[in-house]
Amino acid sequence: MPTQPKPHITAWSYSRYRDYDKCPFYARCKHVDKLREPGSPAMDRGSRIDNLAALYTNGKIRKLPAELQNFKKEFKVLKAVAAVTQQQWALTRAWTPTEWFASNAWLRSKTDVYVELKGGSIKIIDHKTGKIRETEPYHLQLNLYATVALAKFPAAKSVHTELWFLDQGKIIGGEAGGGVKGIFQRTDFEGLKKTWELRTRAMLTDTRFAPRPGDYCRWCHFRKANGGPCKY
Repeated sequence: MPTQPKPHITAWSYSRYRDYDKCPFYARCKHVDKLREPGSPAMDRGSRIDNLAALYTNGKIRKLPAELQNFKKEFKVLKAVAAVTQQQWALTRAWTPTEWFASNAWLRSKTDVYVELKGGSIKIIDHKTGKIRETEPYHLQLNLYATVALAKFPAAKSVHTELWFLDQGKIIGGEAGGGVKGIFQRTDFEGLKKTWELRTRAMLTDTRFAPRPGDYCRWCHFRKANGGPCKY
C-alpha cells in the first residue's frame, strides 16, 4: 500500500502566514484539518462595514454610512475615480497570476480597494476596524500587498499601500507613512519575492505542526481546556 503524504499547507495567504507564525498547530487545526472557529461580534462588524464601504464606493448607495464618516473626503475621491473593490487575486509559485480556485493557486490575496494612479502606479487600500495594535506587524501586510500587486500588474512602476483605520480616522502606509513603509518600486520586486519565499518556507514544508504556547493560548478555540485537540 502506498504511503499517504503527511498533511501540510500547500497554498497560503497573509492570514495563514500570521496564523502559522503565531502557532503551527493552530494553523494546522484551522487550515489543514479545517476545524471551525466560532465567529465574533467584532468580525461580523468588520465584514458589515467592508460591505458598506464597497457599496458606497461602487455608487450602489448614495449616502456615506456613519461608520465611514472619518474618511468622508477619501471615500468621495474613491467614488469619483471609480475605484475597484473587493478583489480576489491568486498567484502561482512562479508569481504569475492565476484564478482564485485554480489548482496551481499558491498565494491568495483579497483586496478591499485598488486604484490605477496616473503615471503607471497602483494604490492598494485595506480597511481596518477596531483598535490600532502597536504589536501588530502592519508593515508585513503592506509589504505583501505590494508584492502581489507588482506581480498582478507587471506594467506598474510602483505600488502605494495603505491601511485605513476607519474608527480612528488614521492612515498607516502610503505617503502618510506612520512609521511604516507603504510605497514600493518595481525595482523592489525581486527582493520582495525572495523575502516572502524565505518567510513562508517553514510553513509550506512543515508536517509536524508543533504547538507554540504563548499568551494567545488563553483565547484559542483549539486548546485542551476548550475541548480542542491541542495538549496545552
